[in-house]
Amino acid sequence: MQQEAEIRGYQVVTMTSAGELEVADAMRALRNLISLQVDGLVIASARLPSEEIVPFIDRVPIVVAGRKETSVGITSVFCDDADGGRMLADHLLALGHRRIAVVLVDEEYSLSQQARGIAMISAIRRAGAEAVVWDASSDTRTAEAVALRLNDSKVTAIMCPTDTAVMDVLEVLRQRGLSAPADYAVTGYDGFGPLAAPYLGLTTLRQPVEEIGRTAVDLLVDKIEGRNAHDSLVSLRGTVLIGRTATVAATQASVALVD
Repeated sequence: MQQEAEIRGYQVVTMTSAGELEVADAMRALRNLISLQVDGLVIASARLPSEEIVPFIDRVPIVVAGRKETSVGITSVFCDDADGGRMLADHLLALGHRRIAVVLVDEEYSLSQQARGIAMISAIRRAGAEAVVWDASSDTRTAEAVALRLNDSKVTAIMCPTDTAVMDVLEVLRQRGLSAPADYAVTGYDGFGPLAAPYLGLTTLRQPVEEIGRTAVDLLVDKIEGRNAHDSLVSLRGTVLIGRTATVAATQASVALVD
C-alpha cells in the first residue's frame, strides 16, 4: 500500500494495535485518523463491522481491504473467500479424501473466515463426500476444537481457517504422536509471510495480498481525486499452494500400492 501510495503522490499514516485489533481499537484508530484530516482511509480490520463504518463514508473517502463488504456505499477489494475455500476442498477431494473435517469460525469473529469454511463444506458435500463440521469461536481456538474431537472423528483431513491455525493443529498432532500428512492431511488459508515459506511446506490458499494492497490504494486515490465516486466490489482470485501437509488419502494410496 505504501509503495503504491508514493507512486500516486500520497503518504501513508498507519494505526494498528500491539495485539489483536479489537473492534474498540479499530474504532478508536478510525476516529483518530479522521481527526488528523487525512484525505482518505483504507480499513484493513477483519473485526470491524460494516455498520460501524457506514456513518463515516460521507465524511471521508473509504476503501475496505481484505474482505467483501455487504453494506451499500462501501468500496472493498478482497480475495474471494468462497472461491478459495472451494479450490482447497477440491484439492483434497482430488487426493481421495472422503471424510474431511472443516473448522468453521463464528460469523461474529470473522465474516471472511466463516465464508471460506462454508464454501469448503458445500464443495465437499456437493462432491458426495462427508464434511464434518468442527465449530470454533475464532481461528485462535482451532486447536481446542481439533483436540476435543480428533479421537472420535475418523476423518482423514482437517481444513483450518488460517495458516496460524494450522501451526496450532500440527502441535496438537505432535503431542499425540501424530503428524501431517502421515496421519492427517491438513490445509490452511492465507499463504503469505513466514508461514508460506517452502521450508514449512503448508498446503494452503495464497491470497494476492500485494494486489489487494495496490488495488485498495488505487481505488481510494480515484475517490479522493474525483475520478470514481461510485462504490464497487473488486474480487480477486487466490491460488492453491501445494505443500507437504496434504497428500493422497491413505485408502487411495493403499489401492495404488496393491495395483
